[in-house]
Amino acid sequence: MPSSIKLKAELGDDFNVIFVESQGTSAEGTEAFIYRQRWGASQGMWTSEPPCESGSSTLPSFVLLGNNGQVLITGYPAESKLKDLINAEIKAAKSAPKDTPAPLVKAYADFNKGLYANAILAATKLAETPAAEDKNGMAALAKERADQWTKQAKARVERLDYLMSKAQFAKADAEVLALKPALKGLPDLEAKLAEASTKLAAEDLKVSREAAKALDNLMAKVNDKGVDDKTTKDLKKLADKYPGTPPGDRAAHLAKILEKKPAAD
Repeated sequence: MPSSIKLKAELGDDFNVIFVESQGTSAEGTEAFIYRQRWGASQGMWTSEPPCESGSSTLPSFVLLGNNGQVLITGYPAESKLKDLINAEIKAAKSAPKDTPAPLVKAYADFNKGLYANAILAATKLAETPAAEDKNGMAALAKERADQWTKQAKARVERLDYLMSKAQFAKADAEVLALKPALKGLPDLEAKLAEASTKLAAEDLKVSREAAKALDNLMAKVNDKGVDDKTTKDLKKLADKYPGTPPGDRAAHLAKILEKKPAAD
């Protein structure tokens, strides 16, 4: 578990981790356990429904899936070997597919660097290549890429609504800052981003923003030093101060599950 959390922290969005609870613990019990272990800051996902079988009846066990969803390895190999396999998949994911026409290779590289507008505009231009000059089907492939990349960039903008609904304002603000230069030159997406940015700055979110900042600060301490009796008291105070806000409701929930002593105690 610590190794997986460490890898996720090192590799960020290039690598996803799914932790599977497989001992019948309730969802609330699992969530409380995560915070008691100081794993709450991990960007890994948690579930009690295994997406695939590891082939092992002992714990811990793992499955490493490649970019295409195929199983690359199972068990518990040396961390160095695991990192080599992961880095190879990341490199492949960020490279243009084999036999990609040379003019389109740079567009792939730009998109993978987060330069969405550069990639989409370049692919759109290549898609307009006259048939007489299109010797290898590049125009059709470029149009396909431009359409797909536009959908992906649009989805990232639309995710801002989800972040706002969950009062994850720090993440939403960071996304806006990252997307502004990435989308420059794409009027439709720039307009959608401006709309989302305006919503984020709305006066009626002021209290919720304040509550979210207070909760973020409190949970940062929990993730650093762990849970103690003061934790639940602080969470209850926060919930009472910001009733009816997503952060306030979240604080109330966390106080409820963390004040229950684990069975081992």
